[in-house]
Amino acid sequence: MVDRVERRFDLRPQRLAGDTAYGAVRLLKWLVDRNITPHIPVWDKSARPDGTFSRADFLFDHERNVYICPSGSELTSTGNIDQGHIVYYRASKSNCSRCSLKPKCTTAIVRKITRDLNEDVRDRVRALANTEAFQQSRRERKKVEMRFAHMKRILKLDRFRLRGLSGVRNEVLLTARAQNLRRLAKLLCRPPPSLAGASVAHVSQGIIAQLNSKKELTQNKPQKTQRSLQLRPAEFCNAIEGKADLAVDNFSSEFDPDIVTGAGDLRF
Repeated sequence: MVDRVERRFDLRPQRLAGDTAYGAVRLLKWLVDRNITPHIPVWDKSARPDGTFSRADFLFDHERNVYICPSGSELTSTGNIDQGHIVYYRASKSNCSRCSLKPKCTTAIVRKITRDLNEDVRDRVRALANTEAFQQSRRERKKVEMRFAHMKRILKLDRFRLRGLSGVRNEVLLTARAQNLRRLAKLLCRPPPSLAGASVAHVSQGIIAQLNSKKELTQNKPQKTQRSLQLRPAEFCNAIEGKADLAVDNFSSEFDPDIVTGAGDLRF
């Protein structure tokens, strides 16, 4: 996807944010090789639920290419590579048999640890998790993902009702327009800046006084036969949000998938 965006729009990101599902070492290395900073949590399954020592409790020595266990013993490797990317490090039987920490380490004869060939890339990405840029990417990612969650839960886009790429495109665009109308209504109906700093009690008293005065005026005036066409800002916002929800509900409930032909063309 990154290469396709670069070919079509001549854009290449400097950083990429994602959830743990994208934290595999192959994807992280692909991003690092292209000078794209991965703000992605590392997918790591080395933690042990039984409370014994995990790989994080062992110190890796890059110069000697060995692991140091909590008791100070070394775990060495033969250099053989399994599955094209996994290296095994094993402790000696003599060290494990007389170690006092063995009950907290392993129930096997010797302790064994696996390390990926690109583990240094995972270590670099783990170090980014505590930076302010990483946290900013997480906050921005939540804003984007909330739009899709809103489409699925509020606008009921939990499944597509049209067949073909053309039908799916039309359905997504219709839902996005309804979502933008709701956001536009909320942006237009923000309170004035003068009321933003006022206390809640003061504003509430003013609203109650206005409602009481309008109620008295309504009781004294004769009932109108025609409704005024002028809408206050709050009524305008409610009308916009209601129309957006109604458009999506009608499309979801009244549309018949049997009238779809070909690649999603509609016949009315």
